[in-house]
Amino acid sequence: MSISSVIGIDIGGTNTKFGIVDASGDIVHQGQEPTSRISSNAVLKRATECIQRLLDIAEKNDTTVEGIGVAVTGQVDVSRGVVAGGIYGKIRGWIGTPVKEFFSEKFGLPVEVDNDGNTAILGEYVFHRRDECKNMIMLTIGTGVGTGIILDGRLFRGGNGNIGSELGHMVIDPNGPICQCGNRGCLEAFVSGGAISERYSGLVCRSQKVPTRTDPDAIGKAYANGDKNAAVVVREVAEYIGTALGNACNLLGPEMVVIGGGISGIGEPLISYISERIGAISFGLSRNNLKIEAARLGTYAGVFGAATLVMSDYSSITGIDNRR
Repeated sequence: MSISSVIGIDIGGTNTKFGIVDASGDIVHQGQEPTSRISSNAVLKRATECIQRLLDIAEKNDTTVEGIGVAVTGQVDVSRGVVAGGIYGKIRGWIGTPVKEFFSEKFGLPVEVDNDGNTAILGEYVFHRRDECKNMIMLTIGTGVGTGIILDGRLFRGGNGNIGSELGHMVIDPNGPICQCGNRGCLEAFVSGGAISERYSGLVCRSQKVPTRTDPDAIGKAYANGDKNAAVVVREVAEYIGTALGNACNLLGPEMVVIGGGISGIGEPLISYISERIGAISFGLSRNNLKIEAARLGTYAGVFGAATLVMSDYSSITGIDNRR
């Protein structure tokens, strides 16, 4: 008997993650490959290979794939499935890429495309948080800073091409470092994976040899082992994140804030510091009963969320009518 599933693929600035997700929300098979930044064609070629690998596995296991959900780095015109902006040179030629049309023609399956911040919160909300809240903010921190917002049980997309929200480009220090977008002092300029690594390396090199790995996961492990430089970085990062989220909470009054991406691996110390900062700057009732947690789906939240884009059961949440 054939089982129905969908494919979710999350094309990030550093890695491409992918998996087969069944109707109950279980990931049947998963994997990841480095994202080639050489050109948009190279990105699509690598993603095509990943999807084909999953289709081959599905065929061997008598699993019917009903569609493909794609999460991509950058702003997305969801109605057309085209990368519309927000890349700033990370992938050459990525802006304007007709992702939906490309994969639809390649595989002959229904395809939906969205920004990776939106899909991350969809994964977390649909499979883990729907019974806990109706209003939620999620920051996904990796190569850049992705944002997802759920308002009244529905993904918030805004009115400019359905691109969603960009808290990563909230200016938290007008005199801060120049961000890739050209502004000064954006949250992303302080807490992206590259910014965190650079800050930690700068502190370490004053007193010792810089370790081979300085990514957020490595910094989290160094923190757990009592590294004083890692402690400084974790506290600073939490201050910046908490400042942006505290402002967002004053504006939107969510019941829950979730931190995802590689940085969430730092764990409880980071969440505790972020909570402290949000509590310090959020106003009045905005902080009442507010829950602040790390993502339960880890770095695969975007894969799960991408899968929901082609599951008709969740069209009321995603804002995409997959039954048309």
